Amino acid sequence: MLCFLAPLLLLASPLGLSQAQAELSMETPTPIVRSGEAVSLDFILHNPNGHLIAGYQVQWDWNSDGLEMIAAPTTLSSSVLVDLFAANAPPFGPGWTNCPDAGDGLGTEGGLALSVALSTNNQFSGGTGHLFQVPFLARQAISQDPLEFSFDGFSLCINQASILADAAGNSIPLTLTPTEVEITPNLSVTGNFQLGGNLDFEIHDQVGLPWTIGYGFIPTNRNLGSMGILFYDAFASSSGIVGNGVMATESEITSIGIPQLPGLVGRTVYVQALTGVGSARRLSNLVEFTIL
Repeated sequence: MLCFLAPLLLLASPLGLSQAQAELSMETPTPIVRSGEAVSLDFILHNPNGHLIAGYQVQWDWNSDGLEMIAAPTTLSSSVLVDLFAANAPPFGPGWTNCPDAGDGLGTEGGLALSVALSTNNQFSGGTGHLFQVPFLARQAISQDPLEFSFDGFSLCINQASILADAAGNSIPLTLTPTEVEITPNLSVTGNFQLGGNLDFEIHDQVGLPWTIGYGFIPTNRNLGSMGILFYDAFASSSGIVGNGVMATESEITSIGIPQLPGLVGRTVYVQALTGVGSARRLSNLVEFTIL
């Protein structure tokens, strides 16, 4: 299907640029999602000048280390320009032999979706229209930084970029607006990493959830199922607790001092947070630092 549609959209040559500006944006229902929860990514067309749009092609990217695509991209009952919708978004698609990095399941991944209206009646000239949706599942946080959904990261590699085409086959000047999502619980550390120094551990998660921050000196990689991966040996005699409490806000900071023990110099410390109760307990990303 993609091979059939691509030549139609290639008619939208930059040589015939329309004067009407449009915007393609990505949106999620919430900017924050907890590990193990689903989050949908919606592609929205903003057409303030009411240009007659006959088709589109969208190339987008996401971080598969933190977000797992759990189903193929799909249109909704409210979507526009749905006559010939097709998508290639590994693992829901074959990928590209000339661009294996876009679908190898490691780091940043890429997807491509396109559609063409088969009749004038099905072309779109409204102000705002929904194009398609991609469902994701939030994995364990990999850092405190939000993960970005972006456009055209693989466009040169797969030789397909995001475009809108009008009824005459002209490319419409297009603004691309990405979005991002933060996965919780997540953890960060700042401070003075020398003996006697003070460290601030900041944890993000939902208000009301109990939290515990633990540390250890022995790295590991223990899969605890829905809780996530435990990255240090929490049961070693040298391991301990930084602090615990209940999330009074979506961001809590607890501080600790590094003991004046010369034997700690050069040791690497591994720290994680655990939040929630029962089956909703989740582990944060790992933070690590070396005592100077």
